[in-house]
Amino acid sequence: MDRSIPGIMNPPLLSLNETRARALDVASQRCGSAWNCGKIVPHWLLQAAIRSGAVDYDRSVWGELALSAHFSEPNRHEITFVITYGLDGAPNVVDGKTTDYPANFNELDDVAQNATPSTLVPSPESAFTWLTFLVDSITELHDRTCAQIY
Repeated sequence: MDRSIPGIMNPPLLSLNETRARALDVASQRCGSAWNCGKIVPHWLLQAAIRSGAVDYDRSVWGELALSAHFSEPNRHEITFVITYGLDGAPNVVDGKTTDYPANFNELDDVAQNATPSTLVPSPESAFTWLTFLVDSITELHDRTCAQIY
């Protein structure tokens, strides 16, 4: 079965350059940025990775992609991914992931619920581990979308 956007074969959407992704960790340590304190903002990291070439895609195939990854709350329990293809007629794709909540989560008060660790946050938390998660998640969303279209 052909799983492609009209007229386009379905090559991988994103690729991760490990050396450049690890260099973002080094750059962040020099700058003392927020992600050293466990507060990586996935959207800004993803944008920095695209600018630096740590995350790449084939613009001749996909056009100018607009990619986004945002947590809905500071507890980082839910993340939303957005793919906007730079192709005429291609859909905008929005989906997300939710942390794996413990069985007693609904019995906890708000403070305890917010203190529950998010299973979405990679460990150890670094630019490389985050970018691996983001590239895998966005590529998975892209593949599911193509499977649904065709």
